[in-house]
Amino acid sequence: MARPDKTGLPSNLYKDFFDDATLSDLTIKLRDRSVYVHRIVLCRASEYFHKLLLGPFRESKEKVIELCEDDPDAMTTFLRHLYGFETRADVTADQYNLEAQAQVYAVAEKYQMETLLVEISRNLSGWLLPRWRRDKVNIPDFLAAARIIFLETPSSSSRGREIIIRHCVKRLLHLKHKPEFHSLLSDVGELGAAIIKHQELSDLIDGIWTCGGREDCRGIASCPACNTTYDEEDARENLVARALSNGKLEQSDGDSLKREAKLLAQKDAL
Repeated sequence: MARPDKTGLPSNLYKDFFDDATLSDLTIKLRDRSVYVHRIVLCRASEYFHKLLLGPFRESKEKVIELCEDDPDAMTTFLRHLYGFETRADVTADQYNLEAQAQVYAVAEKYQMETLLVEISRNLSGWLLPRWRRDKVNIPDFLAAARIIFLETPSSSSRGREIIIRHCVKRLLHLKHKPEFHSLLSDVGELGAAIIKHQELSDLIDGIWTCGGREDCRGIASCPACNTTYDEEDARENLVARALSNGKLEQSDGDSLKREAKLLAQKDAL
């Protein structure tokens, strides 16, 4: 069989066969339910299942595969994604289950489904940003989602981590007095270290930002393509994000990140 098609989702024609026992040749058993699936669909859409079902593994001969370790709702969303169902959430609605979305993210990471990771990351970012501004984010729910993303995915899973780190730093005043936040930092040293690096860069950029005169030099972070300037908060966040991205957050020390931020700011000022 050909390798999985990584250029996009399976054709819409597969949707009608999802969880339909009629032509199913495989059953996925979850904690509280069973889902009827088709080997050809799973192998076409997923590298993980391509190897599992066509490789020298016991599962390649079985009619039922147990995947009881994973959250059943998240796993069902993942399987639906393999059949071409979209997972876009209504990011305009205030009711949004952050923890459930984080569970789907963890499952997508575990089973190496890049297209689903992109969708969930887009959903998280698109929902969080306007809700923080209107004070509509349930902080315990946000921290529960952060815990899942950091503890149930490998450290190489940068996309979800960057979203959590960025929002923790930006809303530190909202979080720093919360016992749940202290507990999270105690359990996830990686998150605490990342926040410190972000904060160091923010302090450095405060110094770069101030010109010593009227302190109105917003153009320092103008777009090099269109020369549009950001408002102060967005410009500083943009500079921090670029420095972290260029400096490779998990591999660089604080000094190298500071140098990177300073170079970026000087380049933008030209």
